[in-house]
Formats: sequence, structure tokens, C-alpha cells
Amino acid sequence: MALELEPVLRETTLSSADKTTIFRGIVQVAQADGEMDPREREYLQQVVGEFFPGEDFAKLLAEYRALEEADLKALSSDAARDCFAAFLFMTAYADEEFSDDEKALLEKLTAGVLPAARVDEVRAAVRQYLYRRAVFHFVLNQNFLHPEFAREMARRFEVPEEVAVSLNTEVYQAVLVLHGAPQSAEG
Repeated sequence: MALELEPVLRETTLSSADKTTIFRGIVQVAQADGEMDPREREYLQQVVGEFFPGEDFAKLLAEYRALEEADLKALSSDAARDCFAAFLFMTAYADEEFSDDEKALLEKLTAGVLPAARVDEVRAAVRQYLYRRAVFHFVLNQNFLHPEFAREMARRFEVPEEVAVSLNTEVYQAVLVLHGAPQSAEG
């Protein structure tokens, strides 16, 4: 069974040290290709608002320092390590361009944190999560899913076609429910 990303992100208890490590990792990934894209910056501001309510974003960013091996080893639990990897992959995909510099940095930062197979699971879960969100937004606003949009998003987020078709069905059913359509007995 595939990793469900939403519970990992929403239900994992993170220590303040875990949150700081995740923040620093996000900054590091956002700056990996030389500059922080506005979408990466917006994502980072959301994380700061959630992890450090009331803190000054500019101050936290100014105090940033790159992660060291000891920081990565200090993550408090397996779930915290999953969250760390998920947040970093979400940052890398925030600008919809997954650069070679970001890939190399992600490999470096996740190598000692999680087994390679688990990193692959987290990466796939993030891609599917972001694909689902993009499709959901399109369907919710347009009341249909344009096939070219779905193909482009599947390509961009590296989601296999058979997985994309399944996610499209789930998203479309969720939108129907939001619009008040009755659910089928199968759903």
C-alpha cells in the first residue's frame, strides 16, 4: 500500500528541534538552485506560520544556517524523519521545476535520515499529493478535467499514467460530493 502523505504531515508530533531542522532543510532546498523562487518563499512562509506562530519570518530567514549531519541524526522519530523528507520534496516541487541541484541536495539530506526505499515512498507520495491538489483545484474551478492539463501535471510531478487516472477519479468524486451530488453505493 502506498504511503498516505496527509496523515504524516497532519498527525505527526514534531518537537521544536524537529521543526527547526525541517525549516532549515526547506530553506536549504529552496536556495539549492541559487535563488528562492516566490512560490518556494510563499511555501516557507506558510511553514513558519504553522511551526513558529508569531515569529518574524525575515528574522528566522536571516538566522538560517545549513544543516549538518548531527541535525539530521537528531530528528526525534521515524515519523519526524518522514515529515522532514516530505517537506523537503514539497519544497523542491513548489516551483514545479525539480532541478538537478535540488535533486543532489535532497539525496544528500535524506540519505542518512531514511532508507532509500522509504525516501522513494515519500517522494512518490509527495508527487501524488501535489498532483491531486493541482487536479482538484482545476476540477473545482472548471467543473471538468481537461485531459491536456492532467497529462501535463502528471508529467510535471512524475506521476505514472495509471496512478494519475486513479487519482483523477478520486478527485472528481470528491468534487461531486462538494457540489452536493449523491455518492454511489460503490464509493
